[in-house]
Order: sequence, then structure tokens, then C-alpha cells
Amino acid sequence: MSNALVAAGIYGAQTGSYLPANTCCDRQTYELTLTRGGKSYSFVTMDSTESAPPQLMTAIGLVQRYANAAK
Repeated sequence: MSNALVAAGIYGAQTGSYLPANTCCDRQTYELTLTRGGKSYSFVTMDSTESAPPQLMTAIGLVQRYANAAK
């Protein structure tokens, strides 16, 4: 999975919080922290947040698929 995250470009995305102005109602919140080369990369976002970098949403999808495959 590490190679897939690198290929997704997540380590080039700006870390931080990507939340909409209105966090109300039926949205999943995602907190993702990755460590690579001794450096941490932390992100917070929600479903349907337009300001989230595409690399972050791709990384979240990869983690979800990995977790679902492990069930």
C-alpha cells in the first residue's frame, strides 16, 4: 500500500484541515496521519469537501479499500 500512496501523490499535498464551512449532517470525517522518512503528514477532511486536495481523497480511498480487503 505504501507504493500506492506514493503514486497517489499524497506526500506532495499540503497537510492540514480541509473542512467545509458547514460541517452539518450525514458526512463522514476522515483523519489521516502518515509517516514517511521520520516526518508526519496529517490531514482532516469530510465527505464532499471541495477544498480537499485530490491526492488526499485518493489516499483515503486507498486506505478504505485496504481496510475492506482485510475484513
